[in-house]
Amino acid sequence: MAPELAGYEGRVIYIDSDMFFQADIWELFEMDMRGKLVARPVHMCCLMVIDAAHPGAREWKYREDFPNHAEGMFRKLVHPHEIYELREWWNVLDHQPPHSVPTKIYHYTDMPRQPWRDKDWPLGHKHRKLFFDLLRDAVRTGFISPALVAEEVQKGHVIPQVLDEIAEVAA
Repeated sequence: MAPELAGYEGRVIYIDSDMFFQADIWELFEMDMRGKLVARPVHMCCLMVIDAAHPGAREWKYREDFPNHAEGMFRKLVHPHEIYELREWWNVLDHQPPHSVPTKIYHYTDMPRQPWRDKDWPLGHKHRKLFFDLLRDAVRTGFISPALVAEEVQKGHVIPQVLDEIAEVAA
């Protein structure tokens, strides 16, 4: 598992694939975890900062008896007193109202309404603009290639209209 792959040194960050950073991820590497094994949003495993050097990290090895999902595995590995709870702005869910502080991570949890999957185009997800602004920036800077986006459309992972959204910056 991740701490073992990191040689039990430093920190490892697990992030769900439907989360988008609006802050520098380095903040998670540098934060004071107060000696805890894991930092995460309250009662969620969508984002976990794991102190790979913590003695408890040695238990984070793949085993056949682990549940095939993060929360079940987490419950087997981490005692509640080893958890540092992250502030709410590190996991703002798509159905939550805006916080009084800037959102650091935005989490698209309503899977059928995720902007890259929503069939009710162009209305779709209430925060689709954020997603497409980030996607266009990633294509513009070369972080994501138009060919990769086209491949994901072919595989059915994203709706074809995504290509229209990136057409201007992909040219």
